[in-house]
Amino acid sequence: MLPHPYCRFPPFVSPTMPQQLRHGGPFDSTMWPLSLSWKEGGKQEEDVNLMKEIGMDAYRFSISWTRILPAGSLNGGVNGEGIAYYNHLINELVSKGLQPFVTLFHWDSPQGLEDVYGGFLSSNIVKDFVDYAEVCFREFGDRVKYWITFNEPWSFCVLGYARGSFPPARCSDRGRCNAGDSGREPYTVCHHQLLAHAAAVKLYRDQYQVIITSRSPISLLLEKNEERKRNDVPSIRLDDEYPRELEAQ
Repeated sequence: MLPHPYCRFPPFVSPTMPQQLRHGGPFDSTMWPLSLSWKEGGKQEEDVNLMKEIGMDAYRFSISWTRILPAGSLNGGVNGEGIAYYNHLINELVSKGLQPFVTLFHWDSPQGLEDVYGGFLSSNIVKDFVDYAEVCFREFGDRVKYWITFNEPWSFCVLGYARGSFPPARCSDRGRCNAGDSGREPYTVCHHQLLAHAAAVKLYRDQYQVIITSRSPISLLLEKNEERKRNDVPSIRLDDEYPRELEAQ
């Protein structure tokens, strides 16, 4: 298996929610290899050459939000080193004939925004995500033709806010989570992700797609599901109504 670009970053890092929880909170998982050495930041060429040698013609990777906006918002400034890193990686891919497929959010919510307003629990996240997305569209869009706004919103919302098995490890079970509401928060978080997705796609279509002619979808998780009895899924809405408190947003 080829190394994921997350394992190749030099130390221009700002905290993300998974890092914060792994190193100082209740969450611990091998899903995020955050303690790997940062000394291999110059091996993008080696990785891309391996991809080319085995016949790949495309490569999907995820941009880390805080490596572009260290504080999570434009108020904290744009990280030029992060921009340069991704430019180098994208240029290497294109020069070897590999099409970059770029994901903007792969579950690493900026810790700064978690601290200020609770991250995706707040509608404030929509503007900050769109600002982050616009920086990426502007800086990389001349070479990136395929964008993915969110990776598997269901996984982030349900596993992070209903079951507490993913960051930020929130759920109603106090034997498992320190805080959270499994009956409400997953819907709030997914609602704000949908709003952020829609706003980012609108921005892209209005200001960038005409210039660079590319696409900006969302990545969904597909699973085989079997019918269950109603009492088997107490934390999931079983009617067809959208939560009324979210409809007005």
